[in-house]
Amino acid sequence: MEKLCRHLIPRADSLLLAKLRKWRAAIREKPLLRHLSVALLIKVVLLWLLWAAFIRDQRVDVDTTRMGSRLSLSPFSSTQSQEITHDRLNRR
Repeated sequence: MEKLCRHLIPRADSLLLAKLRKWRAAIREKPLLRHLSVALLIKVVLLWLLWAAFIRDQRVDVDTTRMGSRLSLSPFSSTQSQEITHDRLNRR
């Protein structure tokens, strides 16, 4: 098994390096691809910074008994079902 892994790892590294060289050549030749890649990278970094600054430390407290009662009910609450019955009675 070790022999197989030893042979695969250098091959995987060389494939990765070949793909990286190909990508670098494409970036140099195509300025639109370069500009879009830079813009996308900047947007991802800014979104991560916003998430880290404002959202990461936020926590939501959930009351388990109240949430359980909400999930166990039918889709219509009792007031909604009464309104639906009332509307049906007025149509007759």
